[in-house]
Amino acid sequence: GTYTLSSMSTLLNALFTSGGPDASGSMRNIQLKRGGATVATFDLYDMLVKGDKSQDATLRDGDVIYIPEVGPLVALTGNVKTPAIFEMKGATSLADVLAWAGGVDSASDQKQIIVEKTVNNTFQPVAELVADKFALDAQLAAIPVRSADVIRVFAPGAVPVQAQLQKEFVRVSGEVKQSGVF
Repeated sequence: GTYTLSSMSTLLNALFTSGGPDASGSMRNIQLKRGGATVATFDLYDMLVKGDKSQDATLRDGDVIYIPEVGPLVALTGNVKTPAIFEMKGATSLADVLAWAGGVDSASDQKQIIVEKTVNNTFQPVAELVADKFALDAQLAAIPVRSADVIRVFAPGAVPVQAQLQKEFVRVSGEVKQSGVF
């Protein structure tokens, strides 16, 4: 659609105003077109994962932001902080996908984990290692992922911790300084 923005707006401001790419739109190859030519491309993962908005560009009157179709996808599930379906761009390793997910969850940290990948619709182990950030980066960087891979990170010794907020009330009455429900 068409949006009216302030004169100081950037590509990122326009994306937030419009609601960003939908499920079928790329987050990795957003193009800023000016006068029929592409003047900038923006990878939203740089901003979302690393906080890097150095490729953000200032908009001018009549600019067009083109969001092409989503690229190859990979799914990550299991004992990770943010299980999701991620869009790949170029050669991607398992370490990259795990970094996009924020790493392993806190219950799995420093514990033995098993990384499995789907092969012919069944999970096959591809790595068994201790969930240490540096060990994960080094060992998983050598494992490439392909479009439509489903990856599961499983920590057999991890016990998930669930925080629950429970409230209990008591009514105090009688010969007290302050009565009421506490």
